[in-house]
This record gives sequence, C-alpha cells and structure tokens, in this order.
Amino acid sequence: MILDVAKFSQIIILTHFYSSAGAIVKCANNIEDACEKLDSQSVVENAASIARRGKRVLQVVQQEMENSDELSYQQQLVALSDELQKGVVVLKTYFSQFSN
Repeated sequence: MILDVAKFSQIIILTHFYSSAGAIVKCANNIEDACEKLDSQSVVENAASIARRGKRVLQVVQQEMENSDELSYQQQLVALSDELQKGVVVLKTYFSQFSN
C-alpha cells in the first residue's frame, strides 16, 4: 500500500486546525467571562493564546503549501488559511471594543 502523502498531510493540518480551533473557542469563552468580571489580565492572556494558536496553524499551512506541488491542494490550503485569518479579524474587531 502506497501512502498518499497529500491526504496524510491534509489529515495532519486538519487535526492541528480543529484541535487549535477548539482551544481558540475555549479561550474566546474565557475572554467573554473575563470581560463580565472585568478581569483584564485574563482577557490579555486568553487573547494572546488565541493569537499564538492561530499563528501556529497558519505556519503549518504555509509549510504545507511550500512543500506541495499539487495546485489543487495548495488552493485548499489557501482557502483554509483565508478562513482562519477572517476569524482572527473578527476576534480582533470584537475584542478591540474592550481595550478602550
């Protein structure tokens, strides 16, 4: 049986993405709780965690794009990256209202 490297790397990326997404959602919920409690330190810690996780996923996606010769796979990775970046923008916009 020949290992399909493209499918294997997709599984790795998606696993990393979804595990990070779950952690990001948890951090977002923690931030909402911290905002209600006026706990600015917790807001900062959880927002930093979201940024780190998002950045790591984007790094993995970028590495996979650089290592792939398949155009369709690269396009899928770009779409995944774009979705994550949109989510980060939404989070930045949402949490910026608490920085004032």
